[in-house]
Amino acid sequence: MKISIGQSATTAEKHAATELQAHLARMTIAKSERLRFAVGPEAALAAGALAKELNGLGDEGFVIRRAGDSIILSGAPGGKRGTLYAVFGFLDRILGCRWWTPDADFVPAGVRRIPKSFSFREIPDIELRETDYWFRHDPKWMIANRTNMGGIPDEWGGGRGYAAFVHTMIGTLIPKDKVEAHPKWQAIVDGKPNPTQLCLSRPEVLAETIAGVRRVLKAHPDAEIVSVSQMDNHMYCHCPACAKIDARAGSPAGSMLTFVNKVAEVVEKEFPRVAVDTLAYLYTRKPPLGIRPRQNVIVRLCTFECDFLHPLDHSNNRPFMRDLEGWSRICKRLYVWDYNANFAHYTLPHPNWFVLADNMRLFHAHNVRGVFAEGSRTCTGGELAELKTWVLLKLMWNPSLD
Repeated sequence: MKISIGQSATTAEKHAATELQAHLARMTIAKSERLRFAVGPEAALAAGALAKELNGLGDEGFVIRRAGDSIILSGAPGGKRGTLYAVFGFLDRILGCRWWTPDADFVPAGVRRIPKSFSFREIPDIELRETDYWFRHDPKWMIANRTNMGGIPDEWGGGRGYAAFVHTMIGTLIPKDKVEAHPKWQAIVDGKPNPTQLCLSRPEVLAETIAGVRRVLKAHPDAEIVSVSQMDNHMYCHCPACAKIDARAGSPAGSMLTFVNKVAEVVEKEFPRVAVDTLAYLYTRKPPLGIRPRQNVIVRLCTFECDFLHPLDHSNNRPFMRDLEGWSRICKRLYVWDYNANFAHYTLPHPNWFVLADNMRLFHAHNVRGVFAEGSRTCTGGELAELKTWVLLKLMWNPSLD
């Protein structure tokens, strides 16, 4: 057997070839096989791949195909993770390898025969896939299971990096002490300024937020997403200006999305590769009337207050379904934040095991483009943590799986 890469292969493509070599060395391939593995677009084209089958794959799509004695394993030219995904996809689907956790994998023993014919071309519908259990930071494991939100070194293809994640408005974008020093910037709650949220109709707050976004994006030049999102509480501004916007929209998401769209307009001009992410959470979960997210805005809808024993389209979850359907109609890049642990005590059951696949198919049917499954990230335990993570990541890539 021979493994070839192009003369201009990227570091990620070289990693892909090294991983293929290492896994094949742990197996016994039938001696009758005289195979040539073409890893990466340059080698794939030389082995007979067609330019049209590699075009349009983006950063993560890939081709796995046997052409005579050649096996083509490639992402797109210039793609970040596609060739790595092709190699691990081949090892998984064709040879039966598994990467359960960073320290537990499975490489089949015995003599393996490579099928004479196979062809896969895959592009993920869910563009951001992540769980946050404590063990998820090993780059090889992350690539093998196609988690991609962040923490992946460039030599492993990088990830969809955030310049700032969530609950960013106070502390990350505008310093907390600055908010406390300006009562007029604070949300009006029960008739008084409240320093735990912002007044979103104040021009000074908008200017300070934009300045904070510029600052964090310049500090993270490779970021693809920046979060402009509310703090983690139920407070929101009831001042006359904010209340008027919210009354017209039928939801406090009205003032929030109006504000975020203004930030996103500036970001689009200055950082055209970057999307602005915000939350539909607690008081902003209900989609607003008469306003849509800009094309570079991501809305992350949270499955808060749901019955997790039943699928999210169960009658017990009607309020969430109304929100999902409403955001799906107006938002081109809708993400979901799902809850996959018992946050009262991580080792106790969170009864969603039997609805994981149903919920992922529901997200897919409503054009959800990103899924973040929050787990027991702050403790080295958690009920079914390893199993749920592995199954969730498989479903995020292919929601039709059993």
